[in-house]
Amino acid sequence: IQRYRIQSHYLRHHCWVDQESLLDRCDRLPSVPTLILHGTADGVCRPEAAAALQRRVSHARLEWLHGVGHDATHPEMVRAMVRALDRFAEQGRLQ
Repeated sequence: IQRYRIQSHYLRHHCWVDQESLLDRCDRLPSVPTLILHGTADGVCRPEAAAALQRRVSHARLEWLHGVGHDATHPEMVRAMVRALDRFAEQGRLQ
């Protein structure tokens, strides 16, 4: 049910296609430590889109998770998120 609520929300707002694209708004992002974790097998948000996002957010680092799809609970995605958060908590940086 939650999935359909989210989809309905997007549809109600016409998926925001009448607004400036996300990529075109990236220059407004603050220059803070940014890590993009993206699965190479993501069929919803294609890997090419993650690469385009990283090019627009020059201070961001993109880390590929091989074989991971569009699933934030995939064990490899969870491990990558925990590693990144632990590293940031310990060192104040993502690398």
